[in-house]
Amino acid sequence: MFFTLIIVASTVGASETHAGDAHVADKHSHKACTTPVHLSEEAEMKPGGALYEGPLPKEASAKDSMHMSHGGNIPKPALDTAAMPAMAGAHNIHKGMHGGDFFMAQNKLHHLEALYSDDCGFQLFLYNAFTEPIRVHRFQAVLVVLSMEKGEGMKAVRFLAPSVDGGYLHAPLMLQAGASGTLYDAELYVNFPKAVEAVQFDLILNVGVE
Repeated sequence: MFFTLIIVASTVGASETHAGDAHVADKHSHKACTTPVHLSEEAEMKPGGALYEGPLPKEASAKDSMHMSHGGNIPKPALDTAAMPAMAGAHNIHKGMHGGDFFMAQNKLHHLEALYSDDCGFQLFLYNAFTEPIRVHRFQAVLVVLSMEKGEGMKAVRFLAPSVDGGYLHAPLMLQAGASGTLYDAELYVNFPKAVEAVQFDLILNVGVE
């Protein structure tokens, strides 16, 4: 199976409160999928990168993730920089580079940014502990799109694949919008490197809603 175990990263309420709890991934311009991602060996050598070989935070084995609140704030994690000097200065930037929906993993090593647009489909960018772009080939992800209308069920399932340059994971996706726009619930499942459990992130895909 693609994921051995699904861990729910946040708890959402009933349908009338769901939109306030989940992240909203808005439509974005075509620039989002044509702007190259600046990848560097320096970023890969820092915590969260493929070349980092130092000690890991104890949270690296935690079965959860930390999310931005609906107001756009992420609690700043407490870091033991004496035990992990490589983490000094980490988590000072909690904002993505593409205007997307931003998450911090509970392992304190990775950040994620999710975007949806008709032109680009669904994209997922990965960052190290310093919110610097890293290559995505070590990650696996699947997106499940659901209707917000009761009883309509699943709309789409997409397994994300690396872009040619390894700068992001992506999958083609075009959702139908009504006359005044449409919101879709979405569940993003991510397998982090060396993890045996997938983590669920809750999204709302915004299709034509201003």
